[in-house]
Amino acid sequence: MADMKRFMADHIFKSNASDPLLLDALDLLNRSYRDALQSRLSPYGCNPGYIRVLKALDSEAGMSQKALLARLDMDQSTLSRTLSRMERDELVRAERSEQDRRTTVIHLSDKGRRMINVAENALNDLDAVARTGLSVNDVRYFRRVLERIRNSLDADGQSQVLVLADVLDE
Repeated sequence: MADMKRFMADHIFKSNASDPLLLDALDLLNRSYRDALQSRLSPYGCNPGYIRVLKALDSEAGMSQKALLARLDMDQSTLSRTLSRMERDELVRAERSEQDRRTTVIHLSDKGRRMINVAENALNDLDAVARTGLSVNDVRYFRRVLERIRNSLDADGQSQVLVLADVLDE
């Protein structure tokens, strides 16, 4: 598996006219990041998808699912599934609000609080690995390039959809 990833990475980052799309390289980088993060977190029963939720809940004592959804800018069904798994894994607990019994308030458990430290350590370790062999200027330049790409994609998301298909089978 590692050899296949290395082959794919080498292939994507080669520089010639037949190169795959730039975003393919970013996708491969993201997959490598997720795999490395998963390998650091799984011994502790944590999933990379939990991190944003844990951090959001740590910033405020008890949040409604609606408030959490707004803060995370996440799909409702994805958040619901994530919270269900986190409750099963005893990282959070859901309680009915005292003020409005229709509202469910999500709280971090003690285990969830400890998991934040595990996640932060894993992220810091992985960041150090990613910076290996890079200078401070390399990192700054890479951040600027990523920001330009993100801004371009965000701007494109604000424009009308462009369909690039000259011929469609009927």
